[in-house]
Amino acid sequence: MRDFIADYVGSNELSAKIRDIWSAEIELENTDRARDRDLQRELRDRITSSASELWQSVLQIAPRWPAWGELAAGVYLALDTVPVERPIGPDAFRRRWVDHVRREVAPGSYLREQLRSQGLAGFWDSLTSPVPDPAALRALPGPWYFLDFCFALAEPLLTRDDTTFYILENPIRKDKVFAMPGIAASSWKGSLRWMSTKQLVDWWQGLSEAERLLPEHVQAFAGRRLQLTQLFGTEKGEEDGVSGTGPYLDRVGGEQATLAYRRELTAYLRALGLSEEYAADGILAGSLYCFPTFFGAIDLEVINPHDRRTRAGERPVLMESVPRGARGCFRLLYAPMVLTDGSPTETRARVASHLRLVADAVREMMTVYGFAAKKSSGFGVAHAELPQPGSLHLWSRSRPYQFDAIAPVTGKTTLQIAVDEACGDLLKEARG
Repeated sequence: MRDFIADYVGSNELSAKIRDIWSAEIELENTDRARDRDLQRELRDRITSSASELWQSVLQIAPRWPAWGELAAGVYLALDTVPVERPIGPDAFRRRWVDHVRREVAPGSYLREQLRSQGLAGFWDSLTSPVPDPAALRALPGPWYFLDFCFALAEPLLTRDDTTFYILENPIRKDKVFAMPGIAASSWKGSLRWMSTKQLVDWWQGLSEAERLLPEHVQAFAGRRLQLTQLFGTEKGEEDGVSGTGPYLDRVGGEQATLAYRRELTAYLRALGLSEEYAADGILAGSLYCFPTFFGAIDLEVINPHDRRTRAGERPVLMESVPRGARGCFRLLYAPMVLTDGSPTETRARVASHLRLVADAVREMMTVYGFAAKKSSGFGVAHAELPQPGSLHLWSRSRPYQFDAIAPVTGKTTLQIAVDEACGDLLKEARG
């Protein structure tokens, strides 16, 4: 892609227009010193007109979204190299790009039609619709469950891409091939872990000082902390012993709860048949596997920093986003490599406990606290009601449990109801 961009930016078709804008920029800067208003106006119109022609050339060369996005970035960076103080040319070109994004891409049909025009309609449907029957999962050994639902954004979604080659300073994270905005699987898992940890800490800090000293509460804290380790893997801690989830929960829980957690973790690892050294290190892989989510729309948010003295906007900052109403699918697989010593009763009871914990975290993350960037400012929240029913698949049941909402909605079957039904069936199977 970079070779493609370099070839076309340096081609006669684009380089002549870029040089024309460069020369007009330099001339405008010299005219600004002479204060010739009429000539300044003429040059500004010339730059705007040239930027419009340049943009149309970009669309003709690379009409599809991934290509024209990268080519537009290359042209913008080429324009921005002109040695003048005010890059009017790049700004005029970028305004054309912004208008095109808002008019064509933001409504949500552009990316879908791009994929369908390339014979990838089935690929699009697989990204934006629940899995009808996860038959491949039936081959997995041992207990598992698969949570699958599509949601609609109630607020815009912000993420951060790691590319340094883009037309905006704040690009949204995109797939490398199709340039579709999305959320990585690791980001989902990190958000879920943060949410589950917050729920544990909120419960613990809601107790009084005397209640935190009671053995049953200390054991409950250690047990829930062990569940988080079983679900998400070994707690991360920095070498300084202060940063990371592990040191944080050590400080929150106190000495007694920390010692109780260490004892439970060591006993659990030894029960799995692991060596003494392995058990002492406490290294464990998590049981949750998240899948990436993709969206079919891109929009732009504007943040306008204000001067504290004058209270006037200085320079608006453009940020790519996924707009309200965009749909994506959340998929999560629970498949522990080793769960218990093989007791059916203990296995099903633990799966039920883990399922309740995950469902609570998903509900709060999706509808209350949000996910991705700037969630504390209200971004990245989903509607409680789902656009189509979601499914909860269990290894021991051929038919899924279906639900219509993540959080309580009048007249709708919620995720919590489906989870309660599934856990009730698991416990019945354990007793039977």
